[in-house]
Amino acid sequence: CVRLLREFDAGDLAAARRTNTLLLAAHEAIGRHGVAASKAAMDLRGYYGGPPRLPLLPPSPDHVAVFRAALEAAGQLS
Repeated sequence: CVRLLREFDAGDLAAARRTNTLLLAAHEAIGRHGVAASKAAMDLRGYYGGPPRLPLLPPSPDHVAVFRAALEAAGQLS
């Protein structure tokens, strides 16, 4: 989001649109899976998301792979 704001403030609207599109794709891939997905995404980024509290279950490895791919595409993983 900081990159998006900097690009917009600098007047680079094409770059801001590209960044926004990537962030929206990551949001759509992760956000629709709720709190457990947000926690998994935090873990992938190196923050502590931790396990979700019951009755929520952690996302499957297949879902985590989708989250990882979305974050990588958005430039959010090294």
